[in-house]
Amino acid sequence: MSLSETYFEFIGQVNKVISDSNFNSYKATKGPFIYKDHQAEMISTLKGIGFNLQFMPKKDFYEIESQVLSLLDSISKSFCGGDARTKLEPRMYR
Repeated sequence: MSLSETYFEFIGQVNKVISDSNFNSYKATKGPFIYKDHQAEMISTLKGIGFNLQFMPKKDFYEIESQVLSLLDSISKSFCGGDARTKLEPRMYR
């Protein structure tokens, strides 16, 4: 089976959103981590493959995001044979 470069690029974009948010939440020493900015980036990125998420309260969005990332992880493991390019970054923000 041939793996799609487009899928690898998409996972890279998701990982960039996660990494950027991890960094921003870590450096948020002069105020809170702005979760709405993270939501906007993740909503935009996931729209690239057809997910139509909306802004919602932080706790609710985090739960939905967890489920979407779990789905992506399952797809990657099932169809990409554990290719390292499909490994999702761990989330450090909350």
